[in-house]
Amino acid sequence: MKHLVITGAEDDGLDTDVGYKGNIQYVIGVQREGGAVGDSMMEIDSNGNEDAVPRQNVNISNFTYVHRNNAAGNGVAILVRGGADYTFANGLIVAPGFRCLGFNSATTVNPTNGALDEAGPPRFFSVSMQCNSTPFRGTSGVTDAQVQAIFEGGTNNSVAYTPTLTNLFVNGATETARPAFDAKTLNAFFDTTAYVGAVRDANDTWYQGWTCNSSTANFGTSSRSCSAIPTT
Repeated sequence: MKHLVITGAEDDGLDTDVGYKGNIQYVIGVQREGGAVGDSMMEIDSNGNEDAVPRQNVNISNFTYVHRNNAAGNGVAILVRGGADYTFANGLIVAPGFRCLGFNSATTVNPTNGALDEAGPPRFFSVSMQCNSTPFRGTSGVTDAQVQAIFEGGTNNSVAYTPTLTNLFVNGATETARPAFDAKTLNAFFDTTAYVGAVRDANDTWYQGWTCNSSTANFGTSSRSCSAIPTT
């Protein structure tokens, strides 16, 4: 998938599951605000099918995730579990009320094993996160320290991110200064970008005209209200 917008989700935003192998680029995700609604920005789940083949393995690049609540649901912005394999690149996570990253199940951090279609622990390249005071959570055989070590074992990752995003999801000065990773090295599907996040700057308007506006996010005058299904 390229050019994906997910707004107003009450449960997980982007939820991928058993056996999905894919590539995803340019994602804006803004969770619904208010009360305890809005679970994880991503729930990556293969629980109970950890060694089933094909094993879930996904590359995602150029995403901007904004969580507008204090901790709700899983309490983590991105939850990886069940032995799923994932690579995250050029990402921005704004979730000051949440732990940003959680791994559940020791199978999620297993080393590479070709016989089981296992690609190894999740990988992170040029991902910046704004989280609460304890950014990492490991459960069911994974420690917080293991999650942190895997995140920090990538390149140009930061948990000390202070957003300067404009219009909620458009890169500002801080985002522009972050070094980018060439996602094309993951798969030819990807565009090579010189920036992190989903939207390069105010001149980058790929999200306009086909999305809908709501109290969660506004995509400009060329986008309609979310009060009805668009007819064109």
